[in-house]
Amino acid sequence: MNAEEKGKKQSEVDKRYIRMAAIWSE
Repeated sequence: MNAEEKGKKQSEVDKRYIRMAAIWSE
C-alpha cells in the first residue's frame, strides 16, 4: 500500500469518526 492510498483511507476513517461524533454530541 502506498502513502497516497493510506492517506485517502485514513481521511475516510476520519470523516466517518467526525460524523459519528457529531451525531453523538446532539
